[in-house]
Amino acid sequence: MSVAAVATGAPLALADDLGSAKPADVLAKAKTALAQVKSLHVAGTELDKGDKAPTKIAGTFTSSGPADFTISGGKASARLIALPSALYIKANESYWKSVGDKSSRAIAAKLAGKWIKMPASSGEDATSGLADLSPKHLASCLDSHVGTLSNKGVRTVGGGQKVVVLADAGDKPGTAPGQLWIDERTGLPVREVQSGPAKAGGKKDSACDDEWPPVTQKSDATLSRFGKTAKITAPKGAVSPKQAVGGGSGSGGSNPV
Repeated sequence: MSVAAVATGAPLALADDLGSAKPADVLAKAKTALAQVKSLHVAGTELDKGDKAPTKIAGTFTSSGPADFTISGGKASARLIALPSALYIKANESYWKSVGDKSSRAIAAKLAGKWIKMPASSGEDATSGLADLSPKHLASCLDSHVGTLSNKGVRTVGGGQKVVVLADAGDKPGTAPGQLWIDERTGLPVREVQSGPAKAGGKKDSACDDEWPPVTQKSDATLSRFGKTAKITAPKGAVSPKQAVGGGSGSGGSNPV
């Protein structure tokens, strides 16, 4: 969910000049500001090619790795808490039926409504798969896949907040149309919108792209609560898949999100 832009290395514009600054300078400001954030709250939707309805996600993500968020799509919904040593999932039956292998689908009803602990594999970090929404990753990918950019100036949004709106025409191979809203006072990006599919062509950015060619058709994400996150801890009463089903087979899925 990112609206791309170019950072040229030119001197950054002052915050009160962002509304009339060059798009590259505004993005450079946003990239620098976001890279310094330790945590944030993300709430958004994403519609991928072939999906009938958008996926919704909301929660806290940190640059150090831990995350606490909810995800839903269709009838499936789940809350996930990711810590280095384990991923904890509390989901409904539809979610468990939608992930994993035949064994997890068969025991979905027994897994539903319980905190399930999925330990990290030996030597791995259970938070690594969620890095795409960390402040550090979001900042590093603000300048990936850039179309023709324009600064639409300052707009006043909810609560009287003033934002600078950057528009990406999505007119170059591998780029998508959309907007990035940047808080005029702090320089932090507060909303990222992709309004249409990416233009055919272009090359995969290995640091920023999970899939290529891009499958996202539309997305809209709001970023807030920068650096105001409480410590993320493991939920009480979590059990293993085997314990949840009373000693039966575990949930064999390797990618529960």
